[in-house]
Amino acid sequence: MKVVALCLFVGYVCSQRVVVEKPGTCPVSGIITTCECRPELITCNGDSECPGSQKCCSYGCGCRTQCVDPVGSYGPSAGCEYNGRRYREGESFPSSDGCNTCTCGSSGQVGCTEMACLNGCEYNGRRYRVGEGFPSSDGCNTCTCGTSGQVGCTEMACISPVGGRGVCSQPKVVGRCRAAFPRYWFNSQTNRCESFTYGGCGGNENNFKTLQECQRRCQ
Repeated sequence: MKVVALCLFVGYVCSQRVVVEKPGTCPVSGIITTCECRPELITCNGDSECPGSQKCCSYGCGCRTQCVDPVGSYGPSAGCEYNGRRYREGESFPSSDGCNTCTCGSSGQVGCTEMACLNGCEYNGRRYRVGEGFPSSDGCNTCTCGTSGQVGCTEMACISPVGGRGVCSQPKVVGRCRAAFPRYWFNSQTNRCESFTYGGCGGNENNFKTLQECQRRCQ
């Protein structure tokens, strides 16, 4: 912090004005100009006249000044903004797609790698989008596809509705009649809903009219 003395020689009255220097260093100017000290070229007289973390720096000639971001600063106008967050110049951070990497450039632009991403999750032979929910294979919990490709499921205790054996664990039963109804059953060995032809009578509860109904109940 500098102290500048301002004296009025008439009456020998002397006062002091405190000049605050903000941290950081003025960037080197690449502008080559003549030294024209016109008032309109002097836009600041000290760091205290500059907003935020900016400093009052000379450019081209000592009598030309303007407010700029100091070298290595992280002020409101420095760095990059990405997905609601600000990053310093040269800083790397994850891309919003969950698999690429981005870097904050010197011009405030964000550059990201462009690798192909295998988005979503695979569960019981099916793929799901990130954030999508679907039934767990136990028939009573719910799972969600995470951004990293991992599947997370609730862990509530399941109550089997049929004498200690769930509907989804029952075997495929065609029935004793000779009709031909397209149906679906849950194969607990493959953990998938599969089609079969139902005879029309007999059978058990592991017998669904649509693939979606089977998947909602058992997958």
